[in-house]
Amino acid sequence: LLALTAAISAFTSPYTTSPVATTSWQASQPQTIQWIEKTNSPAPSLKDYGPCKISIHVGNSQQQTSLQLISPSTDASNVSSLQFTPDPTIGLNSDQYFIRIKSISLKDPTSPQHPALAFFAKSQLTGMTGTFTADEQ
Repeated sequence: LLALTAAISAFTSPYTTSPVATTSWQASQPQTIQWIEKTNSPAPSLKDYGPCKISIHVGNSQQQTSLQLISPSTDASNVSSLQFTPDPTIGLNSDQYFIRIKSISLKDPTSPQHPALAFFAKSQLTGMTGTFTADEQ
């Protein structure tokens, strides 16, 4: 995922500022994700990114599984943060969770058959009560 994140972040905005890799969130407690416009970059602007689907995932650069929808459509150019509450039933205590932002309209400039994506760093969720499927593990 780190290689995927580095490759994608070279082409896309938003630049994610929270959570970071050292973040640990408690499930069932309100949490905030934040992003900013990536400056000095050939990346599409937040205005280009437009409405986005935002969700919690696990996985790697080849296969990602959505576990919790945070927002079905948030305009990344008008909003720079969202508050949500992690659902403790989506998995185990783990440092393998990440937030993915998927543009609803913008395509990846290097692979126009795919939507533009941005990834937050993997971070930890604690207080979890669920399990992972074999595929999610």
